[in-house]
Amino acid sequence: MFTPGAPRFPLHTLERQILGEPLSEEERAAFLTSVQEEEALEREARGVPLSLNLSRSEQATIDRTAIRRALVAQGILNIRKRRVALTLKSIFRAEIS
Repeated sequence: MFTPGAPRFPLHTLERQILGEPLSEEERAAFLTSVQEEEALEREARGVPLSLNLSRSEQATIDRTAIRRALVAQGILNIRKRRVALTLKSIFRAEIS
C-alpha cells in the first residue's frame, strides 16, 4: 500500500540517472505535482477512479506512464523519433514474398 501524496519511486536515484545533478526543491515539487496530475489523467483515461486501489502491476503501469509524461512536460526528458534501418534479413524476405 502507498500513502497518498507520497512518491512511490526513489526520486533521488532518478535525478542522478537522468540529470546528473539534484533538482532544487521547487523543481522537485513541480515534478511531483506533475506526476500526480498525469496519474489522475491516466486513471481517468482508463476509467479507473482515484479512490480504487489497484494491483501492484496495474499501478506500476499507470506510474510509468505518468512519470514519463511528467518528465516530458517538465522538459527533463526529450523523446524524439528516428528511423531505424531495416536488417538485411527483412529486406531479403520482402523481396522474396
